[in-house]
Amino acid sequence: MLFVLYYILEEQQYKMYAYQRKEVVSMAYNETAYKAANKYKKENIKRVPLDMQIAEYERVKAAADAQGEKVNEYIKKAIRERMERES
Repeated sequence: MLFVLYYILEEQQYKMYAYQRKEVVSMAYNETAYKAANKYKKENIKRVPLDMQIAEYERVKAAADAQGEKVNEYIKKAIRERMERES
């Protein structure tokens, strides 16, 4: 799993370098990374849509920024903490 995530990160960095140098990224490399990422997501990730009012989102974003976290990370951490308290 860690290898897949590392591979995807490396692939993104390579694409940015190639784009800056106006080089063409090989299709096989892109397809392999794309397939690996999709396989990992299909087996391990569940998307959970979340709707909230803009004002509430801005409060969450400010709180996440204050902790040096991304909003997604902040929300997941809050959920885990609540689940631990309630169990």
